[in-house]
Amino acid sequence: MKKTVRIKLTFSDHSPAEGGDDLQKMFKDALEGKEEPAEDVSEFVTDADFTDDTRCDLVYMESAELGMGNSYVKISWLREDPYVITIMRTGDVETVMAFEPGRRHITSYSMPEMTFELCTHTLKCENTFDGKIGGEIYLDYIIEIRGGFAGRRKMKIELLAEAVDR
Repeated sequence: MKKTVRIKLTFSDHSPAEGGDDLQKMFKDALEGKEEPAEDVSEFVTDADFTDDTRCDLVYMESAELGMGNSYVKISWLREDPYVITIMRTGDVETVMAFEPGRRHITSYSMPEMTFELCTHTLKCENTFDGKIGGEIYLDYIIEIRGGFAGRRKMKIELLAEAVDR
C-alpha cells in the first residue's frame, strides 16, 4: 500500500569541540551515554511517499536548505527487521548508507565536486515508523571519512500526518 505522509526531519551534530578527533573516545563516550550538546540542528517538514509492504520505503525530496541540492532520498527497511535501515540519495548528491546497531558500514559519497569513502558506525537505531501518526525513525551514528573521524550525527524522522491512500 502506498500513501503520502507528512514527515518532520531533524538532524543534529553532536561532534566534540576542537581537538575532539579521538574516535575511540567518541565510541566510549557514546556507549556511556555522554555526548556533546548539539552544535547544529536542522529541521524541515515535507511530504513523502510511504510504501508499506514486505519492504517499507519512505521517499522524499531533499531540502535545498540542507545543502544537498536536487536530491531524492529513499529510506528502506524490511518490516520483519526494522532495525536495519538503508538510506539512498540520488541526484546532485549520491550515496547508499546502511545503519545497523553496533555495525560499521563503508560506502562512497558522490558530490558534483568529488567522491570519497564514507563509513557509518551506528550507535542506536530505533524504528517505530509504521505509517501511523507518532511513528518515528531515530538514528545515532558516527561518520568517518577516509578512515578519519568526521562527527557524530543524530537523525529523527517523525510522522506528523497521514494522507489519502493512492
